[in-house]
Amino acid sequence: MKYKLIALDLDGTIVHEDGDISAVDREIIQRAIGAGIMVTIATGRMYRPSAHFARELGIKIPLICYQGSLIKDAWGGKELWHRLLPLQIARQVIGIIRRMSLLSYFYLDDELYLDEITERVEAYARRNHIEYRLVNDMIASLIKRPTEIVARGEPEKIARLVLELEAEFNSRLLVTRSLSTFCEIGHPRSGKGKALEHLARYLGVERDQTVAIGDSMNDISMLQWAGLGIAMDPNSPRQVLDAADWVVDRDNGDSFRLIMEKLLDM
Repeated sequence: MKYKLIALDLDGTIVHEDGDISAVDREIIQRAIGAGIMVTIATGRMYRPSAHFARELGIKIPLICYQGSLIKDAWGGKELWHRLLPLQIARQVIGIIRRMSLLSYFYLDDELYLDEITERVEAYARRNHIEYRLVNDMIASLIKRPTEIVARGEPEKIARLVLELEAEFNSRLLVTRSLSTFCEIGHPRSGKGKALEHLARYLGVERDQTVAIGDSMNDISMLQWAGLGIAMDPNSPRQVLDAADWVVDRDNGDSFRLIMEKLLDM
């Protein structure tokens, strides 16, 4: 087979609105693994919910989580890569987010820290089977370098936040947006593309033997780096479509299965 490693985004790619992976998609992923292709997850999600999906699918190789800030064995083993934010910069970022009246939270040791509970946060925690830590002072609670910081709010405010962070920190941060209301801030040497490159090298896979499948702005770097980048939604932002080699017709309910079958035949 031409391709040896496939990196799959979760939300919007193989995880549907009901929060699950369809039986059809699950079967074709397991078939690819059975055929000898290494399959991994490349997601913005925390490690624990990502590992839950990986175990259901039978994925054995390390996972890419937190937008590429973490690469860790799917079954709870060693970390291959962990790009932590510098502590002083993390505190500055939290201060800017709060000054703009946006919700903020951070991930530390695969736990979620926040100072305000919302219905969205509670739904997120239930959906991902995680607990959160409620703190009185976000900045004072940052006593160790976090994996990632997240801001939520109205699209206009999030857009302004992105511009301010890019102007203030330039190349000292990686700022990504998977949704218009959602901004993730990580180490400048994180990102799904860099993480996929590192994982491929660890596994002994050449760049032209890799496939990346995604649908959002946070997938651009891995779509560009992979030997074959596949965008799962023709309605994705233009930058996503331009980064991909193939764009899938999402009107077909079996589009993911058909793409995977095509890869298996190559």
